[in-house]
Amino acid sequence: MKFSWAIKIFLIMFISTSSFAASYQGKITSVFAYNSKIFILIKNGGFDNSESCTNQADGMSLWLDPTQDYDKAMFSLALTAKTTDKLVWVGGGDCIAGPFGQSAKLVAIDFKG
Repeated sequence: MKFSWAIKIFLIMFISTSSFAASYQGKITSVFAYNSKIFILIKNGGFDNSESCTNQADGMSLWLDPTQDYDKAMFSLALTAKTTDKLVWVGGGDCIAGPFGQSAKLVAIDFKG
């Protein structure tokens, strides 16, 4: 019985850490609303970890839910990066279908330079 609980705990830890699947460094080229979500396109850079569901070779498509407080903060950071043309590093999580195929959930953003 203890062994099965150890396996369950390991699987839960593994699944939760693997939800941060992709990371990309580049510039935000587009921010738009579609189907009650905010979508962000990042290009002009490269993947740090290409385990992305987006299947895009030259960029990454991300999404946010504007009804969530954390996503509102992320949206503000994304708009700032877009308007200042700053290089950013982003982390993506869960995927949904978007207007250009699959998009990863924006879970982390870091301004560079």
